Amino acid sequence: MPDLFTSHPRRHHDTNTWMRPLADADPQVAARLPLLAWRGRLLQIYVWAAIIGLVPAVAAAGYFAYQAANPPATTATDPYAGWRRSLAVTALAAWLDKDPAPLPGGVLIGWESSMPVEFIPILKSGRQVNKPPSWTSTREVFDVVDGRGWWWRVSVQTLCDQTCQVVGDPSPTPVAQPGRAGAGGAWPGLDKGVSPSPAVQATVQVWAEAWLGSDAGRLALAVGDTDPAHLYTPLGGGAAAVAAAVGATAAAPNLEGGLVAYVTLGVTWAGQDKAGPAWGVDVLVAQASTPAARVVAWGPPGSGGGLVPYQNAASTPGVLPPPMPTPTPSATR
Repeated sequence: MPDLFTSHPRRHHDTNTWMRPLADADPQVAARLPLLAWRGRLLQIYVWAAIIGLVPAVAAAGYFAYQAANPPATTATDPYAGWRRSLAVTALAAWLDKDPAPLPGGVLIGWESSMPVEFIPILKSGRQVNKPPSWTSTREVFDVVDGRGWWWRVSVQTLCDQTCQVVGDPSPTPVAQPGRAGAGGAWPGLDKGVSPSPAVQATVQVWAEAWLGSDAGRLALAVGDTDPAHLYTPLGGGAAAVAAAVGATAAAPNLEGGLVAYVTLGVTWAGQDKAGPAWGVDVLVAQASTPAARVVAWGPPGSGGGLVPYQNAASTPGVLPPPMPTPTPSATR
């Protein structure tokens, strides 16, 4: 019988050495040693197989545990996104098709972006006193080119709470061209319903006429910006403007003594005999409770809560768009 206690050349040590005294003392133990040796070998194989299989299992478990504790960043999806966009583009197309045209020759190029109208917390004595509403609001922004080839970004505000609707009026803003400086609806978290004073109505009219005019100095004077480095560029070409502040907040978040107002503008371009459909604009009014009230910033509907004084100023001179073409009888509907 082969000596089972002789170390195999591939072994580094004899794992059954502890059984040698028993085999020498008891022949029955010696007879069972081959079976015990094979069982030991099988046990070794089993243990190593378990270890080899356990390592990747432990690694996988650790990986999935880490992923669960540290989920990858994801972009929250808006369940109303498609609904908002379809309503906004329908409202914008109808607005562009009005007679007289709000942007003569205007053509809708496409959708540009969707910007959430953020909830604005109000703090008193370090405590938040207002709660987020159940509804959500966005500004759907579209690219439009008018009959002169001038590029506009038109913002349409939407509001969704199980159902969706367009609020306010479309708000066009000219897009910065080479050599040209860049240029309510509902404000989540802010109170609304305060009636604008006669002084606010008057200053909104002064600002609107200056903004739609062609005199940069007149617009800067209407804003009351005393910084000589700040430059303002009017839209140019608006023959007349009738402005009405139709809603306001009790206080503006970013301006002591100011308020935010939603303004509708009736614009009559050169060559038109009446105002087109309303434009919607949010404005920030400084010293709103005094006769010296003045518009110090403006933006699309829904942006009112984030307006800051003189944000529309530029540091380089702007280039006015060319005059609106005078409609011909064949082109007039």
